[in-house]
Amino acid sequence: MKCYFKCSRCSHHCHKMYSILLNHVLLVIYIDTTILSLAFFSIFCPTSD
Repeated sequence: MKCYFKCSRCSHHCHKMYSILLNHVLLVIYIDTTILSLAFFSIFCPTSD
């Protein structure tokens, strides 16, 4: 959060770091939800006939 306030003071480097961090968090959330939905699907809709 400190970094975000520094960004508002026009710190370009800090802003870059903040967006990298944000992208990383979004990517992790995306991967987690993908894994969870795959796990959910394999548990409740078994494909092995």
